Amino acid sequence: MASWLEQLGGDLSEATSTIIGAGAGKLASELGPDEKPSAADRPEKQYDTDIPQPTEGPQATVKTQAQVFQEVWGQYKWWIGGALAVAAVLAFKGAR
Repeated sequence: MASWLEQLGGDLSEATSTIIGAGAGKLASELGPDEKPSAADRPEKQYDTDIPQPTEGPQATVKTQAQVFQEVWGQYKWWIGGALAVAAVLAFKGAR
């Protein structure tokens, strides 16, 4: 009879340790891991990068360098050409 009780005690001990181990494993998986997952396993944070362009005010009419050059050249090309011609004539007379 003693061997039967020892076998029953061993089986009960094994069953309780299995139940406790399964409960601990489930609890650990519910609470999450102790360390952070690797960067390869984490999803990237997505930020809203769709910045609406202004429709009024000074930022709405921002010009590129080419547009500014075309505007200045169109308005002052005769003054610029005349100044370059005068400078060339003076440089030519000064070189003699």
